[in-house]
Amino acid sequence: MKPNVSPRSPERITLLIDPTKKAAFLEMLKLLDFVEVEFLQTQEKQFVENAKKNATPTDTFEHLFPYLYRWVDLGNEVRLGQDAMYYSTSLVQCFDEGGTIYQSPSDIDNIEEALQLADAAIHDWMEENMPDELL
Repeated sequence: MKPNVSPRSPERITLLIDPTKKAAFLEMLKLLDFVEVEFLQTQEKQFVENAKKNATPTDTFEHLFPYLYRWVDLGNEVRLGQDAMYYSTSLVQCFDEGGTIYQSPSDIDNIEEALQLADAAIHDWMEENMPDELL
């Protein structure tokens, strides 16, 4: 029987259950007409299947940010997210064996914009310092 879900979007919650009490808890939930149980493994499988169907070749990181992709492919590093350990407020940082090559401006809080700026900066850096490695 399908749960009686309100017209509003249902909310997902995660519960941690003692494995010895899981079966009894699930039986109790079946009595509620407004609850639907979805296991994490099922959600993950559906996500992967939908991602495969909806993905296009131009949606890949390699196509969206070709110079960052090449940068990593050459053995360099791209870090995403602000890093308190290294006192960085940039969303994107690019490193080679010598250290920092690029950091996105700290006032950029959109990851896609930060990646686009980093991709352009790495292109310029490679054009000047590693022209033979450009795509």
